[in-house]
Amino acid sequence: TPADAAAALAALDVLGTVEGDLLIYRLRTNVDRLAPGHDSPILPVLLGDERRAVAGADALLERRVPGPATSPPTVAPGTCRLRVAVSAAHTGEQIDLLREALADLGVTDLGVTE
Repeated sequence: TPADAAAALAALDVLGTVEGDLLIYRLRTNVDRLAPGHDSPILPVLLGDERRAVAGADALLERRVPGPATSPPTVAPGTCRLRVAVSAAHTGEQIDLLREALADLGVTDLGVTE
């Protein structure tokens, strides 16, 4: 829509500023705090089984941490996951809460579970 296009153009204008540099730095810092070196702020948390992924999403939501489950046909059977999105707006405390919530699900490293 025209409104979406205008918002996207405005966001691109911010990226070329000092404020944009700060936002990029904060985003990179938040991603590295959760998953050092990961190349994207969208982090897949592989859980395998669909029931486990849905239960994981529910457990995160109970802690007010969004992490929707993704299951077939979006992903291949046996590769169900949570989709965690990190932003520059997240605080360090929120990232730590997410890390703790994932640890309670048995996630010791993003993409790897116990």
